[in-house]
Amino acid sequence: MDQFFAHYIDLTMLGLALLIALLFTWRWGRKAAIRWWIIFSLFFVLFNASTNVMAFTGHLFENGYRAVTGSIAGSFHYTYHYYSLMLMGIVFFSISLYMLLQVNVKPVAKPRILRKAT
Repeated sequence: MDQFFAHYIDLTMLGLALLIALLFTWRWGRKAAIRWWIIFSLFFVLFNASTNVMAFTGHLFENGYRAVTGSIAGSFHYTYHYYSLMLMGIVFFSISLYMLLQVNVKPVAKPRILRKAT
């Protein structure tokens, strides 16, 4: 497992982020009749947000895994460095996930120009 974290965790998370962005873009592009450049820009917004979510998911998982293996081996020390790594991962993961969930709401709403005046 250490070999996986050392060589493939970043590539795996990047691939998952690309897959998430493509799936959401395809779902919204199929559902809504919008122009291609909006779909193109939506993909890049989604790819940015999902890349951050997946990168910090991998960051948290890797640090947690190393803490558990270090605890089992008896060599883990809870330090401020470990605390700050986990806190940074949780804060940035939360911000990126919030951004990704807000993008989920936006394409559903109609623009003000298309709404009927009441």
